[in-house]
Amino acid sequence: MSQILRFGLVGLSATALHIFAGSMLIWIGTHPLIANTIAFAVAFSVSFLGHSTYSFSGHTQRVKTAFVRFVAVALSGFTLNQAMLASLLFLTPLPA
Repeated sequence: MSQILRFGLVGLSATALHIFAGSMLIWIGTHPLIANTIAFAVAFSVSFLGHSTYSFSGHTQRVKTAFVRFVAVALSGFTLNQAMLASLLFLTPLPA
Protein backbone atom coordinates (compact mmCIF):
# COMPACT_ATOMS: atom_id res chain seq x y z
CA MET A 1 0.00 0.00 0.00
CA SER A 2 1.35 3.44 -0.86
CA GLN A 3 2.39 5.87 1.85
CA ILE A 4 -0.37 8.34 0.97
CA LEU A 5 -3.02 5.63 1.39
CA ARG A 6 -1.53 4.55 4.72
CA PHE A 7 -1.47 8.20 5.81
CA GLY A 8 -5.12 8.62 4.83
CA LEU A 9 -6.17 5.40 6.55
CA VAL A 10 -4.53 6.43 9.83
CA GLY A 11 -5.97 9.95 9.58
CA LEU A 12 -9.48 8.70 8.86
CA SER A 13 -9.24 6.19 11.72
CA ALA A 14 -8.11 8.87 14.17
CA THR A 15 -10.87 11.23 12.98
CA ALA A 16 -13.54 8.55 13.32
CA LEU A 17 -12.30 7.72 16.81
CA HIS A 18 -12.33 11.42 17.76
CA ILE A 19 -15.92 11.80 16.56
CA PHE A 20 -17.06 8.58 18.23
CA ALA A 21 -15.36 9.30 21.57
CA GLY A 22 -16.57 12.90 21.63
CA SER A 23 -20.12 11.89 20.74
CA MET A 24 -20.24 9.19 23.42
CA LEU A 25 -18.86 11.55 26.06
CA ILE A 26 -21.43 14.21 25.16
CA TRP A 27 -24.17 11.55 25.14
CA ILE A 28 -23.33 10.63 28.76
CA GLY A 29 -23.46 14.28 29.79
CA THR A 30 -19.91 15.57 29.49
CA HIS A 31 -19.69 19.23 28.47
CA PRO A 32 -18.79 19.43 24.75
CA LEU A 33 -15.53 21.34 25.32
CA ILE A 34 -14.33 18.77 27.85
CA ALA A 35 -15.53 15.91 25.65
CA ASN A 36 -13.65 17.36 22.69
CA THR A 37 -10.46 17.65 24.75
CA ILE A 38 -10.64 14.05 25.92
CA ALA A 39 -11.54 12.79 22.45
CA PHE A 40 -8.61 14.75 20.99
CA ALA A 41 -6.20 13.12 23.45
CA VAL A 42 -7.43 9.65 22.52
CA ALA A 43 -7.33 10.34 18.78
CA PHE A 44 -3.93 12.02 19.10
CA SER A 45 -2.46 8.86 20.60
CA VAL A 46 -3.86 6.67 17.85
CA SER A 47 -2.75 9.14 15.20
CA PHE A 48 0.83 9.44 16.44
CA LEU A 49 1.26 5.71 16.94
CA GLY A 50 -0.32 4.95 13.57
CA HIS A 51 1.71 7.48 11.66
CA SER A 52 4.99 6.64 13.38
CA THR A 53 4.63 2.86 13.04
CA TYR A 54 2.59 2.52 9.84
CA SER A 55 2.46 5.63 7.65
CA PHE A 56 6.10 6.64 8.07
CA SER A 57 7.63 3.41 9.35
CA GLY A 58 10.57 3.65 6.93
CA HIS A 59 11.67 7.08 8.10
CA THR A 60 14.75 7.31 10.28
CA GLN A 61 13.80 10.45 12.24
CA ARG A 62 14.11 10.02 16.00
CA VAL A 63 10.83 9.38 17.76
CA LYS A 64 11.38 12.25 20.20
CA THR A 65 11.92 14.74 17.37
CA ALA A 66 8.91 13.44 15.46
CA PHE A 67 6.77 13.57 18.61
CA VAL A 68 7.66 17.20 19.36
CA ARG A 69 6.77 18.21 15.80
CA PHE A 70 3.59 16.16 15.86
CA VAL A 71 2.50 17.75 19.15
CA ALA A 72 3.11 21.25 17.79
CA VAL A 73 1.02 20.65 14.67
CA ALA A 74 -1.73 18.74 16.48
CA LEU A 75 -2.08 21.34 19.24
CA SER A 76 -2.33 24.11 16.65
CA GLY A 77 -5.20 22.28 14.98
CA PHE A 78 -6.82 21.45 18.31
CA THR A 79 -6.68 25.08 19.46
CA LEU A 80 -8.48 26.20 16.31
CA ASN A 81 -10.98 23.33 16.61
CA GLN A 82 -11.71 24.11 20.26
CA ALA A 83 -12.11 27.83 19.53
CA MET A 84 -14.61 27.12 16.74
CA LEU A 85 -16.54 24.72 18.98
CA ALA A 86 -16.63 27.27 21.80
CA SER A 87 -17.87 29.92 19.36
CA LEU A 88 -20.61 27.63 18.08
CA LEU A 89 -21.72 26.81 21.61
CA PHE A 90 -21.76 30.49 22.55
CA LEU A 91 -23.33 31.94 19.40
CA THR A 92 -25.90 29.29 18.53
CA PRO A 93 -28.65 27.48 20.38
CA LEU A 94 -26.63 24.23 20.32
CA PRO A 95 -26.95 22.48 23.66
CA ALA A 96 -23.90 22.72 25.90
